[in-house]
Amino acid sequence: MADSARQLHGRTELVSALGAFVTARSRGSALILGEPGSGKSSLVRTAESMAIDAGVSVVRVTADRRAGPYPALDSVVAAVDDTLLALDDHRRHLLEVALGRVPGTPPSRLVLSATVLDLIRRRAHRDPLLLTLDDAHRIDRASVEVLASVARRLGAAPVAILAAAPPGEGVFVERSVDHSWHLDPLPAEAAHRLLRDRLPMLPDTVRTHVVDTVPGNPRMLIEQGSAELSRHAVSVDRATGDTTAMDTTAVDGDRRGVAQLLDGVAVRAMRRGDARAAAFVLERAVETSTEPSARARRLAAAACLSADVTGDLPALGRLLDQALRADPRSDRSLEAVIATSYVALRGSEGIDDVHRRLVEAIGDRRHEIGRWVFEEALWALYLLCWFGNQREHWHDFRAVVEADVDRIPPWAALAARLESHSAFDDADLDAQADQLIENLAFTTDPSAVVRIAFVTRGRDRRFWWRNALQRLWADERSPFASVVYAGALLAADGLSSGNWKAVEQVTRRALDLCESHDYRMYAEPWLRHSRALLAAYRGEEQVAQAAVTQLQEWADDRGSAALHWRALHCRAVIALGSGRPRRAYRLLRMISGTGEFGAVIEFDDRTALDFAEAAMLAGTSDDIESLRAIVSARPADDRVAADRRTLLYAGALAIISDDDLYYQRAVAMPEADRWPFDLARIQLSRGRSLRAQGSVTQAHRALRSAAVTFRYLGATPWLAQAREELRRLGATDETDHLLHDITQLSPIGRRVAGLAATGLSNRQIGAVLHMSPSTVGSHLSRVYATLGVHSRAGLRDSLRSEDPAGGPGVRHA
Repeated sequence: MADSARQLHGRTELVSALGAFVTARSRGSALILGEPGSGKSSLVRTAESMAIDAGVSVVRVTADRRAGPYPALDSVVAAVDDTLLALDDHRRHLLEVALGRVPGTPPSRLVLSATVLDLIRRRAHRDPLLLTLDDAHRIDRASVEVLASVARRLGAAPVAILAAAPPGEGVFVERSVDHSWHLDPLPAEAAHRLLRDRLPMLPDTVRTHVVDTVPGNPRMLIEQGSAELSRHAVSVDRATGDTTAMDTTAVDGDRRGVAQLLDGVAVRAMRRGDARAAAFVLERAVETSTEPSARARRLAAAACLSADVTGDLPALGRLLDQALRADPRSDRSLEAVIATSYVALRGSEGIDDVHRRLVEAIGDRRHEIGRWVFEEALWALYLLCWFGNQREHWHDFRAVVEADVDRIPPWAALAARLESHSAFDDADLDAQADQLIENLAFTTDPSAVVRIAFVTRGRDRRFWWRNALQRLWADERSPFASVVYAGALLAADGLSSGNWKAVEQVTRRALDLCESHDYRMYAEPWLRHSRALLAAYRGEEQVAQAAVTQLQEWADDRGSAALHWRALHCRAVIALGSGRPRRAYRLLRMISGTGEFGAVIEFDDRTALDFAEAAMLAGTSDDIESLRAIVSARPADDRVAADRRTLLYAGALAIISDDDLYYQRAVAMPEADRWPFDLARIQLSRGRSLRAQGSVTQAHRALRSAAVTFRYLGATPWLAQAREELRRLGATDETDHLLHDITQLSPIGRRVAGLAATGLSNRQIGAVLHMSPSTVGSHLSRVYATLGVHSRAGLRDSLRSEDPAGGPGVRHA
């Protein structure tokens, strides 16, 4: 039996069953089910070792970072690439098209599964084959679905597929495989053997306490045992003459090893998203550190986590002070520079100075630091770049990423590429963003959720993006700082998607949390910006102006160009809503400081519509041609589904062109109702234009549609403008008297309506209900006609009126 099997305490019978499975002549498929930390990965590796010992070839299927529709499946095909030639030309071409290697019409999932099955069977003719999918729930779903289909159709082929996943997650389920095993908690005897094997210096009494208090989960047993070991070592070291539990000489000899062991425990806690545990374990590692430099470094590392993840700023200052006392030179460590970058921005130190120090620290110590510290440094640098919004800052960020490609996390690599592309359209970037967002469905690390959502927020693929953030926002166990970031991202998304009631609740709660924790970091001004924009959209000028003043103070104190731009933009929106387009236009031109507003629109796409509306209402032709060149660069034609930037650019082009053909293209874009406020503003401008041209019927239709949406959103200033235009037509606004009878919807209509109200696109709804996007669109059109609404925002309110308890979850501190 493989040597690794001997280390799997309490799993002897299962190891034997796995051995029989991977070496049998007719293998089939099998599934290991267990909670995180229960030992699934160890069992998969043991199965691989036993298979190799028996002469079976092993292909390990992992969450591959390749671009394309089937990243993990692509890696499987690459592993058996020499067998491709055995396929006929037709099947080989189908496979390469499906994987995105050559252009063409992709085959159906069923045809692709049959082709992959044929390929694997042909490969197995040479020697038996084992495919393993550890953490199958983390592998891209499209690839896993194909492999699950293959697993059900293996027959008597000498091929085995072994998957491992937590219960209830992933595509592989017990009824679809030939064998399945559940990992139960370790019995007490096996738990004792595990701790004796992995932590031999742990006293018997302490080991018994760990086994009695911790469920029989191997990872939790080792991590809790490590923490108890550190505390026990410290207590013995401080005791005078008490050596009954552990020999003091042995403690002195093992302290360095204990500290290094706790470092590993902290990193594992970070990877599973438990930053509080990681910070706690690092502080315990400090107590067992013998060298001043190592002690100071671990204190600074704990300070990093306290600043960015847990939001415990008082602890940050305390830990940094302790680090300096332990080693006066510790302020030069990258961990300390990361932590002090947050301290500096809590005060009034400029972003430029903090950015420069962090770049220098990364460059000087790049090869001396671990992966997680490097990622923390990249995140701190990314936030500085985003809020500073200087080209030089982004140049430095890209240089750091490009200099260490092998260690760069996927979100940072994507961020560097996004910021280096002036053109927003890039299919490869879309594929990378899609893959990261899809993985959010299986991501438990709060830091990873926030970072991926932050970087991909502008790609308009927000289904899993939003769901992952809502889980984080509502979970009482989530680290405080991650919750505040999640609130900021959800609020910004709610402004675009028309979920303004949720924006109000989220910003109020998140800002209250910032106030109660005295948290003055990046997320706080971002929340204030969302509050200011919401108030401006609703016509609450005093609230908006107060929020803008606070935002501007934060920007001025720290030299944040991004927040300065956003403060000016909020003031321009206030002016637009109150009927002062000339003031709005002047404020918008002030954003860039030079009148070159292309960079402003690229940074915040919603300003495209504001520039166009302000320029036309103010009656000025200044910069119209420049604006036309910017918004014409993003065509709206030939798109399966719109994204928000395409809608904004198409609407801006229609407004400045004053041509109804452009208006028709904009309002007819597929799924444009996902951004109701933007669409209603385009309809309002179209109604103005049609009224001026004498097209009364069409103008009335456009203005009424806009008024309905403005009323549902509570966009009072724009509703007043729509009503004034209707009055000039001699019509009245009937939106106050609309009735919405939910009972008139068909069952499928209600199902489609409910999914649409959550923010899913037509394509995503179609995937859930097994229908085409065009069929979903037809159902939605009938739902809108029945309810008398014109957008997902109105739909959401109509459904919520039936269920008064409906609404966003609110996290409690």
